[in-house]
Amino acid sequence: MRAIRRQAPGVVEIVEVPEPTAGPGEVLVDVLYAGVNPFDVQVLRGQIGGSAPLTLGAEATGLLDGQLVQVSGGGIGAARDGTYAERVVAPADAVRPLPDGVDPQFSATVGVAGKTAWRAVHQLAEVGPDDVVLVLGASGGVGTFAAQLARATGAGVLAHTGDADKAARLDRLALETVVAEGGPAVATAVGDLGVTVVLDPLGGDYVASLLGVVAPAARFITYGVLAGATTELNLATLYGKGLRILGTSGGTTPPEQGAEALTHALAAVRDGTVAVDVEVLPLEQAAEGFARLQSRQVEGKLLLRPNAEREG
Repeated sequence: MRAIRRQAPGVVEIVEVPEPTAGPGEVLVDVLYAGVNPFDVQVLRGQIGGSAPLTLGAEATGLLDGQLVQVSGGGIGAARDGTYAERVVAPADAVRPLPDGVDPQFSATVGVAGKTAWRAVHQLAEVGPDDVVLVLGASGGVGTFAAQLARATGAGVLAHTGDADKAARLDRLALETVVAEGGPAVATAVGDLGVTVVLDPLGGDYVASLLGVVAPAARFITYGVLAGATTELNLATLYGKGLRILGTSGGTTPPEQGAEALTHALAAVRDGTVAVDVEVLPLEQAAEGFARLQSRQVEGKLLLRPNAEREG
């Protein structure tokens, strides 16, 4: 079967691999759609995950004995071969039936982006109607999800993008947009708006710049480093304003909280709380998808489709 493999750090190829077989406690899933995430880029670079060669992909929608299922967790795409293949062997507890009424494409956006967004908004930031939430990178997969989840709580939401062309998509979702590139520019744009929560997949100078302008006791939730993994903080600002910085990743989320977040994220898609824009690429274009994600040229969520003839 065909699979997208990391052959060495930063080197990805589509290759033929032997058909996998499920062992004890495992199941074999035919992959319909597999999500492309910043997490996968980190695995591709060798920053996280097991040694090469490794099949990439941390989430998918697929078919198990003819039933639609959602696949994520259990080390898939990092500690073990992932979902960028025609079939994936997954731990049985990383596979769950798809709720009625959830589109298979949309469910493939939930295992990483949807779960991360729900955890950030509800479990960590505990967003409520009195909050003003700044969602950085709001045109991306997690950001689009998070902005809509935050709005559903009654909070004020500021949806950030660094690209004016992407603002139109946020406008279609009826989100108030902030168009600015770089931490200092965003801080200037929102400095007088009383931001109480920042949801951040970017890192870099966005962190240091925004800590100076957010409201006292604000919560800063970080879940990515697309703009840089390091920054310099003024600790006097941090403790003087009573700010909290909390990080989250799939690997550090307690299993019961991850399961709760995934269940609620799927429900949000099913009931229309969250609208998800998806773009589907054939498996052969995985490298293009990675390149676009790294250059922040993706709106919404990219999916790979290994088994076009199997869509059900």
